[in-house]
Amino acid sequence: MTVSEPHVFLERYDEPFLDDLRSLLAQPSISATGEGIDDCAAMVRGSCLEYRFDEAEIVETRGGRPSSPT
Repeated sequence: MTVSEPHVFLERYDEPFLDDLRSLLAQPSISATGEGIDDCAAMVRGSCLEYRFDEAEIVETRGGRPSSPT
């Protein structure tokens, strides 16, 4: 398979990609309360490594609520 055959790639991998996306969307992660944030971050990191990203790290923050841009 070559890059010039994206339809072949998509036909082969569309269901696994959609399954991963569905799992991620079902994972609770509420930034305002902190619920599920660590679990969601770990899930995203794991997916990145499964998809062969060179690196994937979780960067800790101060843990405050997100602020709106001014």
